Amino acid sequence: RLMVGVGLCSLEETLSLACHAGGLGCGHVLVLPPFFYGKASDEGLFLYFSSLVRGLERSRCGVRIVLYHIPGVCGVGLSLGLVRRLAVEFADRIVGVKDSSGNWANTESLLGMNSELPSNGGLAIYPGSELFLMPALGLGSPGCISASGNTGGADIRSVIERFATGDDEGAQEAFARAVLYRRCLEEFGLIGAQKAILARQSGDEAWNACLPPLESLPLERRLLLFDKLARTAHPPSSRLQNP
Repeated sequence: RLMVGVGLCSLEETLSLACHAGGLGCGHVLVLPPFFYGKASDEGLFLYFSSLVRGLERSRCGVRIVLYHIPGVCGVGLSLGLVRRLAVEFADRIVGVKDSSGNWANTESLLGMNSELPSNGGLAIYPGSELFLMPALGLGSPGCISASGNTGGADIRSVIERFATGDDEGAQEAFARAVLYRRCLEEFGLIGAQKAILARQSGDEAWNACLPPLESLPLERRLLLFDKLARTAHPPSSRLQNP
C-alpha cells in the first residue's frame, strides 16, 4: 500500500528506482517530470514519460505511474494537454495525477477531463492538499496526497469515509478541522512544524531535525505553534502532551 516517489532528472535512475519499488511489491510510483531543464516542451516531456513506460515494459515491471505536478517546487509543470495525451496513449500504465499546483481551477480541470478519456475508469486525481478535498471528492477524486497527512491524517480520513457514507454534515465538520490544522502548519512551515509535533509527542528531540535546506523550528517558534494548536483545540490534545 505504498506509493513510492521516484522522479529524478535521470531517466535511467527513475526507471531503476521504479523497477526496484515494483520488485518490492509496490503497485504504483509517483513520478516528477525531469526538472533540470526547466523550459522543456510538452513534446520533450512526453518523450521522457513514454521512454519511462517503454523501459518498464522491457523490464517486465508492472508498476503503474501517478504523475506528480508540483511546478512551484520542481519548476516544471504538466499541462492539461500533456496529461490527456499521456493518459490516452498509456491508459494501462499512467493511472493518476497528484496535483500540487495549489490551483483549484487546475485540479477541477483535471477531474473534468476524465469524462473525455477512454472507458478505463479515467485518472485518479489527487489534490496535493486537503484544502481542496471536499470539492474534489464531489467531482470524483478518491482523496488527496498531502504532506500534512503525516500528523493530520485522522481528519483527512474522516472526511473521505464520511463523504463515502453520505454523512455530509460529518464530512464538513471533519473538513473544517482538517483545513484549520493545515493552515496552522502552513503558518509555521509544513515540515518543521510536524517534526516539532512528533518530537513533543514522542519525547524524542531528534524528531526536530530537518534535512537541509529545510530548517528546524527554533524553540520560540515551536512554543508558539503548540500554543496556537492548543487554542484551536486541534489536533487532539494527546498529540501535544509530553509523555
